[in-house]
Amino acid sequence: MARGGSTAGSTPQPALSANARSLLAALDAHGALHLNSTPRFPNVTDIGGSWADVMELIEAKLCFLSRLVLGKTTYMSLRLYAACAALAPASRALDAQTAADPLVPELYRLLEDAGPLATDELALMLAVDTKRVRHALAWLQQGLYVTVFGPQRHLNPNWDTYGWCTRTQWEQACPLPLDPPGRPQARERLASALGPYLSERQVNRTIALLERR
Repeated sequence: MARGGSTAGSTPQPALSANARSLLAALDAHGALHLNSTPRFPNVTDIGGSWADVMELIEAKLCFLSRLVLGKTTYMSLRLYAACAALAPASRALDAQTAADPLVPELYRLLEDAGPLATDELALMLAVDTKRVRHALAWLQQGLYVTVFGPQRHLNPNWDTYGWCTRTQWEQACPLPLDPPGRPQARERLASALGPYLSERQVNRTIALLERR
């Protein structure tokens, strides 16, 4: 099986366009992808995918959006997500002491109650500027607390606004079994997927970040 292989088994997948199926195959093979072209890491652009293809996978809950790799937007296969989830349980405490910004737990609780919500909706409901909301969302994405449920508003063929949700809400909507491994196997799976592209130190820092947050 490829490093980031699928968890689909015999469970039927949602209907996808041909382009989205090709992107899903690449995502399953690599485990994780960035969006834009870069020689440092596999990415959607260099394998011929598009923003629309990514959003199709996200909307089908066949791709988990995070900031796992180098703090950048990272699209993860379900198999790699399951490994990360085993290292960073959703039941972790999240409070003002855990997060650097007291807005973080407040934003998370709002998503628990009313998600999915767009960035501008979160800013309005929390009475803060969108820049601060984006910083809070970035922190939460790195720790796998939140992700994108799907497109909230379609702006043009190359851009949609995100609808943010908690990972628990995302998991409840995911059509395929996730089957998280044990923690030692999860570390091995993550190292196997990221090791060809990141240094050993970067891989270890990524694993430590998941286990710490």
